[in-house]
Amino acid sequence: FGIAFDPNIAKGEMNYLHWSPPKVGVEKLLQEFKERDIENISIIQENSHGPQSVLDEILLQTESNSDVSINTIESYQPGEKDFRSILTKVTEKSSDIYVLLGFPPQLEILTRQIKELDKKIPLTTILYFELSQQKELFEDQWYVSQSPANDTFLKEFKDYTGKDALVGAPNGYDIFNIIVTATELIKEKNISSKNIHKEIQKIGTYYGVLGQLIIPSSGIIESAAYIKIIKDAKPMFIK
Repeated sequence: FGIAFDPNIAKGEMNYLHWSPPKVGVEKLLQEFKERDIENISIIQENSHGPQSVLDEILLQTESNSDVSINTIESYQPGEKDFRSILTKVTEKSSDIYVLLGFPPQLEILTRQIKELDKKIPLTTILYFELSQQKELFEDQWYVSQSPANDTFLKEFKDYTGKDALVGAPNGYDIFNIIVTATELIKEKNISSKNIHKEIQKIGTYYGVLGQLIIPSSGIIESAAYIKIIKDAKPMFIK
């Protein structure tokens, strides 16, 4: 089991990925663009597997979506610290919003340099703001994220650890329970990785702390995408 954007993780027998595929998140992103009358976007993307998977899906879906135009796409290497040349190109064209696809700490460095040039330009992403330890940089910015974990899980997690649940914690909990459920379904308790895999394939739909999960034969477990916003340096569910 993996927790990541890259669908290649689920390739091969007995491999699973508990993260909604980029297709689901991008569909939600484009829907939100339409509702907010956002027509022109610029994308700044880290050149690594996860962000590239999201970018590929954005390009695929915008081919058939005439409501959104991509002004420019700029990429950078992991570890980059100076984004001035990239931002010079991006700011040459007028965009309604910048889509940032990349991991901390480069995400924070990039955001600071954007704000130095234009503090008013809206920023958005699919998930990546939630990975930041400096969420105040993204205050009042909306973005797409996975299903919010239910209140019971969040309370029990905080009561036990003294901390708020981080990204991936609900996924890990669901993964554990899916494996337990599959193991309990094995007849005559002939437990093996192959038999657990067979039972997982039979589950189809599972209700976990992230809500309804669809377990297809591809091994890429699907959950719904939602819109969140950063408020008081914390992710807040909108819809």
